Amino acid sequence: MNRTSDGTDSAVSGIRHKGYCTLLKASDVRWPEASRMTLDITETKGNSVTKSGKSIAWTSTVCVPKSRWNGKVIWYFHGLCGNGDFTSGDKTLGTLKIYEAFAGGKPIVVGLSLGDEWLLNDELDAAVWDVLKGVQKAKKLPREGNLLFGFSMGGFNALRLYGNPDAAIFFEKCVVVAPCLPGSSPYASREALRTYFQSTSGRKFFKKNVIHLARDFFPDAATWHNADPIGNPSRLAGKPLLILAGDQDIFGFNVTSKELADELGTDFVLFSGKHHIPADPTSVDAIVRFLE
Repeated sequence: MNRTSDGTDSAVSGIRHKGYCTLLKASDVRWPEASRMTLDITETKGNSVTKSGKSIAWTSTVCVPKSRWNGKVIWYFHGLCGNGDFTSGDKTLGTLKIYEAFAGGKPIVVGLSLGDEWLLNDELDAAVWDVLKGVQKAKKLPREGNLLFGFSMGGFNALRLYGNPDAAIFFEKCVVVAPCLPGSSPYASREALRTYFQSTSGRKFFKKNVIHLARDFFPDAATWHNADPIGNPSRLAGKPLLILAGDQDIFGFNVTSKELADELGTDFVLFSGKHHIPADPTSVDAIVRFLE
């Protein structure tokens, strides 16, 4: 196991960490206040799955409403330096507010995590499906009415999972907020990367860290090209998908989010004056209207 910036063991072996958690200290990031949920079951569980001889640690948090379950299950993928337990802190992107906003009752919410920092490459893709199906079976969750939700890093992971051929059987709809979609291949030429870093969308520091994160999980240009949602729009074509972003995103994901939405002809909402986390009543309403 490697060590993260706070000295704890990383969840995925073989990953080079560069202290991205410091990004959360940036003054631009404003986490919304989490509201309280009324739950029947709140369980956070840790375990591991072995793929290609490697042990991959994972955690899940399952939340079930005490009453008025609406028959839906939201599978939630967190942003950078978060975890699968979206009930314990305020780093929830208003997820709890979304939970409470459904008119016909509340959904079950399941948070899945493979660590503070992870992008869904081919190795982790197989692990996530094993974990997802295992949690579903263990908790006796329904096979229908499943919704996929991802924020930032989790938005990239949700798009990757949603593009899997098996996803059509499992997920009805997907929502991603400020999905982690860099505006350049992490293996572009030095000149091309310099142009990208100096572009007006996003800030250089944040965009550089996204490129480094992508290199940690995709070892060469070919693996990145095969994984990049923008480079493979056909995998998402025709699937119900909502993309949201703020027009002042510090990573520049508003530009790439619109690019992907335009390629797919899918629903896209851009929030004026918002940074990386467009979580307010307007965005919550847009998400719930799409998911209901």
